[in-house]
Amino acid sequence: MSYTIEIFANPLPQERQRALAEAAHIKEDYLQESGKIHPSLRKLHVQLVKQYPCLSSYDEDDQDRDDCPWSDGPLINNFGSQMAMLGISNHQDEVLAY
Repeated sequence: MSYTIEIFANPLPQERQRALAEAAHIKEDYLQESGKIHPSLRKLHVQLVKQYPCLSSYDEDDQDRDDCPWSDGPLINNFGSQMAMLGISNHQDEVLAY
């Protein structure tokens, strides 16, 4: 099983409906933008690839590539100005706990 998780740079509203609406708006913007990464999300990216190297860091024939938790790469392309959207295909429990 694989997961896609969305991580927001800033807190969402406490009220569920408002949070869902704002998350949808942020996601819409995320899908249209390119190149801008929120500083806290950039820090998160550095920490994540230090612990779990990016899929794009492996050679195509590297057997360790199959053990990489990320479903796509370069991972940095999944980070934006307001959110990150990460596909996790292996070691889900370990990565989510981290």
